[in-house]
Amino acid sequence: MKRIMISLALIVSISVAQSQTITVDVSKTKGEIQPTMWGIFFEDINFAADGGLYAELVKNRSFEFLAPMMGWKEVASNKFSLNTKSGAVQIINKDSRYARVVVNGSEFQIENEGFFGMGVKKDAGYIFSVMMKSEEGQVSLKAELIDDKNNVIGTGTISPDSKDWKKYSTNIVSTATFAKAKLRLSFAGQSITDVDNVSLVPKDTWHGLRKDLVQLLYDLKPGFVRFPADVSSRAVICRNDTSGRKQSVRWMIAS
Repeated sequence: MKRIMISLALIVSISVAQSQTITVDVSKTKGEIQPTMWGIFFEDINFAADGGLYAELVKNRSFEFLAPMMGWKEVASNKFSLNTKSGAVQIINKDSRYARVVVNGSEFQIENEGFFGMGVKKDAGYIFSVMMKSEEGQVSLKAELIDDKNNVIGTGTISPDSKDWKKYSTNIVSTATFAKAKLRLSFAGQSITDVDNVSLVPKDTWHGLRKDLVQLLYDLKPGFVRFPADVSSRAVICRNDTSGRKQSVRWMIAS
C-alpha cells in the first residue's frame, strides 16, 4: 500500500514539474478563417419549415397528411344522428385529395388548430384564401380567428359563385394579439361544397417566409445554408395531382 502511495506521489510531482503556460495574444491574427467555413444547418423537423420559417398558418391545408383530417376539427358534428341538423366533412380521393363539406342544417363549422396554435398580432393583416367548387346548393363562407375562449378576434367572408374550381380570398385583421389562435370556417346554407388549399398567411412576409425569422438568420451572417445531407436533391410536389390546384414546389432539398 505504501509503495502505491509513493508511486502516485511521484507521478503527481512529475506532472506538476512538466506543466507549462501557454500565452495567447488575441490582438494578433495568425490565420484568417474564411466566412464560407461556417454557416447554418436547416432540416424540416420540429416545425422548422411548416409552422416555422414558412409563413403559412394552416396545418394540413390541402388534407394531404397521412391522416387527412389532422389539424382539423368538425365542430358540433354528430355522425350518430347522421348529421341531419349539422353537417360533415368527407375526404375525396380522385385526381387529388380534397374535402367535401356537406351542410345539412343552417350552418356547419370546422376549425384548424395551426402548428400548436396560430400566432397573430393586433392590427396585423392576414390573407385568407381557399379553392372551392360548388356541387349542390348555395353556400357562404365566414373565416374567423378565435382565441382559446372562442372569442372572435378577426373575420372575413367569401361568397362562392362557381361550379368549377376557383380561388377565393379575403383580408382578415386581428383585433388582438394571441399566441394560440385557431381558424374557424363557418359554412352557411344547405349545400355540398368541395374545399382545397385552405390558407392563412400574414400580409407582411419576406417572399412567403416569416420576416422575423429570416431577419434572425440573416443577422447570423452565415457563409452557407446547408440542407440535410442524407437525402438527394429533389423537389417535393403534393401527390400525383392532375387537377392543376397543387402544382407548386414546396421545398428543394439538396445533399
